[in-house]
Amino acid sequence: MVDNTTYVVVGAAAVLGAACRAPLTAMALMVEITRDTGLLVPLLAAIGMASLVTDLAEVRAQWGPIACRVGPAHSAPGDGV
Repeated sequence: MVDNTTYVVVGAAAVLGAACRAPLTAMALMVEITRDTGLLVPLLAAIGMASLVTDLAEVRAQWGPIACRVGPAHSAPGDGV
C-alpha cells in the first residue's frame, strides 16, 4: 500500500516541474528532500505527463484559433488553397 505522503510528494513535483519548466530539477529536489530513490519512477511519470500537458496546452493556446481556421474546409473559393 502506498502512503498518502507519496501522492503529495509526486503531485507537488509534477506541478513544480511543469510550472517552472524544470522537470529534472523537480525530480532531483524531491529525491533530495525525501531521500527515497524508490520515488524516481513515479516522479518521472508524473513530471513527464505534467510537462507534456503543459506543452500541449501552450501550443493550443498559442495556435488554436489560427489552426482552426486553416485548411481546405475553411478556405474561401478562389483563395488558391
